[in-house]
Amino acid sequence: MTTDLTFSPLRLESDIVAHALARLRNLPLSWTSIKSSAIDSNQLSLLRELSQFPYAEDPVQRGAYINERQDQFAATCLHVLTALTNQGETETQLFNKSDLVNFLLSIIYDGASYNNQFILKLYTSHKDYTPFVSLLNLELDDISKILSLYTIVSFLTLVGETKGNVKIVKSVYLELTKYLKASTQLQYIGLQLLKELLNVKSCRGYFNASSELLDILEDKSIELQMKYLTIYALWVISFDSAKINLIIKEHPNLIPVLFNLANDAIKEKVTRLSISILVNIITLNPSLATLKKYHLANGLTITKNLIDRKWSDEDLKNDLNLLLHQLNDSLKDLTTFDEYENELLTHHLHWSPCHANQEFWVDNIEKFKANNWSLVRQLIELLDYNVNDNEQLFVNQAIVCFDLGMIIKLDDSIVRFINNNGYKEKIMQLMNSPNSNVKFEALRTTQLLVSKTL
Repeated sequence: MTTDLTFSPLRLESDIVAHALARLRNLPLSWTSIKSSAIDSNQLSLLRELSQFPYAEDPVQRGAYINERQDQFAATCLHVLTALTNQGETETQLFNKSDLVNFLLSIIYDGASYNNQFILKLYTSHKDYTPFVSLLNLELDDISKILSLYTIVSFLTLVGETKGNVKIVKSVYLELTKYLKASTQLQYIGLQLLKELLNVKSCRGYFNASSELLDILEDKSIELQMKYLTIYALWVISFDSAKINLIIKEHPNLIPVLFNLANDAIKEKVTRLSISILVNIITLNPSLATLKKYHLANGLTITKNLIDRKWSDEDLKNDLNLLLHQLNDSLKDLTTFDEYENELLTHHLHWSPCHANQEFWVDNIEKFKANNWSLVRQLIELLDYNVNDNEQLFVNQAIVCFDLGMIIKLDDSIVRFINNNGYKEKIMQLMNSPNSNVKFEALRTTQLLVSKTL
C-alpha cells in the first residue's frame, strides 16, 4: 500500500459545524461597528451583497457564488480579518464582533469546501496565516476556532509548505490534541482535520498525540467512521519507523488492538488499514521481539481466519499472505515466558496455561527474583492499574493474587519483599472485593503470607 495522497475540497462532517454555518449564512449583521480602516466601500458592498444572497441557506449555491468572485472574496476576507486582529482591540472588544469574524470565516469555509482553489487564492494573495493563528489564541468561541483550524489545515495541505511554519504546525497539532480529548463531536472534527494534516509528509514529524489516538481506538462505543479516521492517522504514521517504534514501546497494547479490529471490523477499509499498519511495523522492525508480540496477540490465528474470507482489495490479500509467512516462520521461537511477559507489558492478564503450570514457575522463578523482584513489582502494579474495564481489572487482580501465591510456595523470601513494601495491605484489601474470584484469590494469598510470616 502506498502513500500517494491527493486533496479534494474538505467538508467537515459535524452537526456543530452544520448548525453554526446555517446560522451564520443567514445572519443579519451591523456593518457600522467596523472601523473604516478595516474595510473599504467596495469590500463592504461585497459583504453586504452576500449577506442578502437569496440562496444563503444552500451551501453549494453560496459556495458557487463566492467562487464566481473568488479574487474579491479572498482578498476581502483576509483584509478584514487581518485588520480586526491587528487593531489592538482587547479580546472582549473582538468578542463583541465574533459574529462578523465568524461570518467571514464562513465565507472562507463555503468557498474552500466548494472549490479548494479558493484556499490557494486566499494564500497566494498574502501568504499570511497570522489572522487565523491569532483567532486560535483568542478563544472567541468554538466555531471561530474550528473554522480557523479548518483554514490553516487547508492552507498547509494544499500549499504543502512547512518551511518557516513549524511553529504554526505545532500549534495546530496542540489544538487538535485538545479536541481528541474532548467530547465525541469535537473528537470527530479533530480526527477529520488530523487526517488532512497527516497527509502532508512534512507535517507528520511534529505530531505527538499517539496516546489520545489509542484511547479513542480502545473505546468500544465509538462509531465506525471515527474508528476508521483514527486507524487512518496511525496508518500514515506507521510509515515512519522512529515514530511507530516509539508508539509500540509506549503502547504495547496497540498490536492486540489492531488484530482485534481487523478481525471484528464490519467494513473492509478498517481491516485493510489495521493489517497494513501491522505489516508496516514488522517491515520496518522485523525483530523476533516484535513477531513474538504478534503471536501473543493471537495474530497467527486471526491472520488465518482473515485469509479465509473473501476480500476485494488486492493490497489486503497480499498483506495477509505476507503476515502469515512471517508468523509461521517465527512460531518456533515463542516461549511460555514470552507469553507471560507480554501479558504484563499490555496490562491485560488472562488465565493462560502458564499461570497454573507448576513447571513454568519452577523453570522461571529466578527471572522473577532478578533485579530485586522487578517483575513482581510490575505484577503488583496491576492490582490498581486503570484498564478502563472493570471486568479486566477483576481478572488482573485475581491472577496477580494467584501468581503471588505460586511464587510464595516456591520461594518464601518474597514474603519479606511484599511486607516491606506495603503490598500485603493491598492484597488484604481485595478480600472485600465485589468480585468473588478476586475475593477468593486474595484470601488464599493472604493466608499464605500469614503462614510464612509466623
